[in-house]
Amino acid sequence: MLRSIVPITMGETDSHGRYKSFPFDKVYHLSNNPSYRTNARALELLQTIDAAPEDKASKEKFLNVSIRQVVIEMLSHEAVKMSNLGPKRKALKEASRTVLQAAHAVVKRSQQARRALVESMMVFGKHRCSGQEVVEWLSDQHLFCYAPTFAQHG
Repeated sequence: MLRSIVPITMGETDSHGRYKSFPFDKVYHLSNNPSYRTNARALELLQTIDAAPEDKASKEKFLNVSIRQVVIEMLSHEAVKMSNLGPKRKALKEASRTVLQAAHAVVKRSQQARRALVESMMVFGKHRCSGQEVVEWLSDQHLFCYAPTFAQHG
């Protein structure tokens, strides 16, 4: 999930209107203690969209991650480094372009996934499916969180 985030790193601006380098050394001042309540809430939210870790070991690992670990993980992916992009105006334009390209890629993947989902629904055809078929399909599509809706409106 962190791979879908496009981090933008920047320090303060200098007298020439350029961004200074991001103070990576300050990341190590962040807490390395996990925030169990915050992580538990994040896990709850991820479960509502069927994106939470499923096995017990992964859930336990998720609950024990610290803010420092999350920031380091995010920054380990390709980041937009404002200090490398020139004057502030140009840097902002380039960073915006990069973020929009990343957003466009996510939207495109979502559209492709939606098309695949609609095509997979055609499997049901016009006959009324058994509950087991619907449950299996929801599970295969990672949409099981919507099972109560189907059960309620059957």
